Amino acid sequence: GCTGGCIERSDYVGDYDRVCRIAMGKLNSLFGQIPSELGYLSEMRWFEIQEDYLFGTIPDALGTGWTKLHTFLVGHNFLHGGFPPTFQNNEMLGTIFVDGNMFNGTFPSVF
Repeated sequence: GCTGGCIERSDYVGDYDRVCRIAMGKLNSLFGQIPSELGYLSEMRWFEIQEDYLFGTIPDALGTGWTKLHTFLVGHNFLHGGFPPTFQNNEMLGTIFVDGNMFNGTFPSVF
């Protein structure tokens, strides 16, 4: 088990299709990968989990499902890879903060 707050896939069971904002702020001791199932939250406009222990890559499903997203804040975690090309056509996305991670891949040219 985790001593902080773990992100588990089983936490996302039910009818959450109207969720439009996840704003956890900073320093919540959240540990885990960003579940690709969050991409099903098609009304997502704001996503913020900063200065925690997110690791892995940003799932492609977020770019596909979050077409209304305008703010994406995941600074100072342990994410790696690049930014999924599935975000390329998101014309709403205006604020991105990803500093302080371990990204080593590419970002869409629109950024």
